[in-house]
Formats: sequence, C-alpha cells, structure tokens
Amino acid sequence: MTQTNTEATWRPLAAQALERLRSLPGRPRQTEEDDPFTEEALLRDEEPLRESKAKRRVIAKTSQTDQSDKSKKRIPKPRPHPRTQPRDLTLLFRLCATFETQSNINKMLNPGALTLIEVGDASMNAILELFETALFDKEVTFGSDTFLPKGAPGSTLLALTLMEPEYRRDTRDQRSKIMAALESPHPVLLLAPSFGHVPRDMLNCLPTPQRLAPVSNDVLLALTREVYSPSVSGPVTV
Repeated sequence: MTQTNTEATWRPLAAQALERLRSLPGRPRQTEEDDPFTEEALLRDEEPLRESKAKRRVIAKTSQTDQSDKSKKRIPKPRPHPRTQPRDLTLLFRLCATFETQSNINKMLNPGALTLIEVGDASMNAILELFETALFDKEVTFGSDTFLPKGAPGSTLLALTLMEPEYRRDTRDQRSKIMAALESPHPVLLLAPSFGHVPRDMLNCLPTPQRLAPVSNDVLLALTREVYSPSVSGPVTV
C-alpha cells in the first residue's frame, strides 16, 4: 500500500478510530485525597499502615509553618487518556495504515471472511484490544477458541492468536485451532508473529497474510502531531 508524507490515505480512518478511543472512559485517577499517605491524611487519625507513624510525626512538624495549605482544595493534574499513550497510538496508526479505510476494516465481518495478519514483535493482545475498542464503527462481539458467545447482539468475530510452536504437540494444537476456526460459522481473524511456521499444506488453504504496516514516516508524523498537539496553535488532525 503506497503512502506519501503529505497525504496518507489512512488518516481519516485514524481520526475516526482515535475519536472512538477517546470516547471510552479512562481509568480513574487517584487523587491526593484518596492517597492514605498525603499530608492531610497523616495529620488525621487515619492510619492505613503501622509504618506511617514516623512519617506522620515528620509531616506534622513541618506542616506547622503553613497551616493555610490544608484548606486549599487539591486539584488533580490533567494527564493523557490512558489508552492514548505513544506506544498505543503507534500501534493504532500502524493498523490504520495496514487497512487504510473503514470499508476494509468492516470487510473482516463479512460471512466467511478470514483475515490473517503477521504482526512481527507487536503485542497481539494490544492489537486485539484496539480492534475491540477503536477500529470497528459498529458493535462487534469477540470470540476465541475457548469462548464463543451465543446470541450476542450485532456481529461476531472469532479472533485467534497463534504463537510459534516449540514442540510437536504445539503444531498439532495449532492445526486443531485453525481447523476449528475454519469450521466456525463466524468470520475469523488470525494473528501471528509470522505464518511461516504454519504447516505448508494448511497454509496453502489460507488467504495471503497481511503484514502489519511498519513505523513509517507517516506513522511518526501522525504520532508527533498527536503527542505534541497541545503546543500547536489551532486544531491538529492525524
């Protein structure tokens, strides 16, 4: 898939995926009031741990010089959304560069669809989480080789991960997992570091795997714009 430094075809998909990702609730941030070892908590009679006694005496002594601080409301400092850290954004942009458009993403849900992606050393769990949270524009229920929900609303995608086999029994298990996926009535997504270790007779029956797009100049440019957008005047889009 050809890309240019100025107009990558996948950027509209990335903008939509990023908007979905940001709409998800983030993990709650622990405020200083919630921390049992803050100055205010230690000055009260709360004693979460026995070791806090010595710390309480030290802080109580130093805090006598500035009693006004205790009445000030502590406001948590803003932080990036937990799901939009640079490592996650890089992987999201690489997935968008791999598929380029929302239409190509949605084709994975067509009846009988079988999608293979070689991910190299990228985290397969992180990729599955991005598929579940950001890449589809419709409700999708994800199943696995050990769990297949019945009667789930919307579309169902059977997502499997394949590791390089270390023993002969691993190869048999891998073959069984692929066969079970092919017999499933649902579309299938197979992720693997490489499909080179899949038995050749079985690989000949599978579609050509897609390779996860590399960290290109376009990916780095989108990441830079997103990470450093607060310092840029005006709205910045990927």
